[in-house]
Formats: sequence, structure tokens, C-alpha cells
Amino acid sequence: MGDGGRRMSVRERMRGSFRIAVALAVATASALALTACLSGQAYSDLDRPKTDADALPSLSKHAAMMLDLDSARYLGAYRTMPVFAARSSDGTGYCLIVNPTPDVEGGWLVGCGGGAVAVEPSRGPTFRLVPDGAEAADGEQLISANLIVDPRTSEGIAIP
Repeated sequence: MGDGGRRMSVRERMRGSFRIAVALAVATASALALTACLSGQAYSDLDRPKTDADALPSLSKHAAMMLDLDSARYLGAYRTMPVFAARSSDGTGYCLIVNPTPDVEGGWLVGCGGGAVAVEPSRGPTFRLVPDGAEAADGEQLISANLIVDPRTSEGIAIP
């Protein structure tokens, strides 16, 4: 039955079925395109073989639960601030692990996301996990293939 209780013709039913099929095809294609975009980004720092330097420090239980601990890699340090990256525990994104106060035990900050990930400690530089091929903007520093640091604080003051 169609509108107002009248019977739908075969042609009307086919047209409705066609519209549903087109809508499903568009939704599926969009999802596949989005997945291809996200999965097409390479993070070579995370793909290299693990070494002793990649051992994560002691993190809080909550922070450790966010990470795929086996995927963690040391990306380098900015000044004395060590930086690691890892895949997220649910496999949907990446995490950046930074200690802006290395002389303070437990000072680690963890930020995770499905795309770009940034950690910005208060009154400190901004750390960004970026895919291969990303370029540092003026004033930023490329620390590794996947780590960019902006030494300016959120107040715009450069950290000497």
C-alpha cells in the first residue's frame, strides 16, 4: 500500500527500491573512502622494529589502557622532554605520550585521536603526531618523520 491506502504500482516499488539501493551505495562508498583516507596515512616511526629505547616509562593504569603498548616507539626529545607514540588500544587511531616535566615522576601526558593528535602542556610547546611527509610550518621543528614540535606556548611566547 502506498500513500492514502492506494496500491503502489510495480514501477513505483522499483523506483523506491532503486532509491534505497543508491542511498546504500553512496553511504558504503563514503565509508570506504573515509577508511581509505585514514588507513592510507603512513606513520613510519611506528612501523620500524622495536628497540630497547622504545620501552615506555611507568604510566598510570588509565593511560596505559588507552595504548597498544607493544606498538609504542620513542620519537625523540625536545629539549629534555621525551616523546613516544603508539597505536590506540582499540586500533582506531594513534596516541602521543609526552613528559613535559621529566624530572617529575608521573608527569606523562597522553593524547589519542583518530586523525591528527596534539599534546599541548600548559605553558609548554605543542607536540603533534603527523603522518609521513608532513612539513613543519615556520617556527616549528620536525623532530622525527612523525613528530612536529611548535616551541611557542599557547600564549604565543617562544620557549628559549
